[in-house]
Amino acid sequence: MRLRRAGLIGLAISFARSERGQQMIRQTRERYDTPANRAKAREALNGLRGPRRT
Repeated sequence: MRLRRAGLIGLAISFARSERGQQMIRQTRERYDTPANRAKAREALNGLRGPRRT
């Protein structure tokens, strides 16, 4: 089981380093990395953390 998981992780890393992988990552980032999406993500993380204690 560990070997299979390590193989999948290695495959994902190899793909991410490849030219096609870099292109896909760049396109996805351009599409989804917007100020509105960043604000939504920030709000979701703050909601998961709960109220702050100061």
